[in-house]
Amino acid sequence: MDQRLKEKLKAFLKGKAVLLGIGNILKGDDGIGPELIKRLSGRVDYKLIDCGTTPENYVGPIQKENPDTLILIDCADFGAAPGEIGIFEKDRIKEVGLTTHDASCKLLMEVLSETIPSIFMIAIQPGSTQFGESLSAEAEEALRKLEEILTQ
Repeated sequence: MDQRLKEKLKAFLKGKAVLLGIGNILKGDDGIGPELIKRLSGRVDYKLIDCGTTPENYVGPIQKENPDTLILIDCADFGAAPGEIGIFEKDRIKEVGLTTHDASCKLLMEVLSETIPSIFMIAIQPGSTQFGESLSAEAEEALRKLEEILTQ
């Protein structure tokens, strides 16, 4: 899986990229997006933005970067085992709606898809998103894999 994941990410990551971490750090695995942004800080050439639970508030800063690729990183229920990593193109995210931040993500993609050619989501299937919990062991393992791939 790691090699396939690595190849898929490599195929999507073209040109200048912005990585957007989405989620609530107080709700267990829901905080996976901001946590990955924190772990990648200073270690990658991509522009990193921790937008918490309001990605729509970052349209201006994203447009200012003028990226070729926008990557949304969030936990999402896509029917897999906890800790599974999925990569979804913008059309699938818009149609299906994967995350607890669906309205925000859809609005963001609607506005930005006119100027950014490649938009996709890296989603991690959560184990738990209960308030006050820390990341699950499965989410930690998924973060480790993504961190390793994205820093190579």
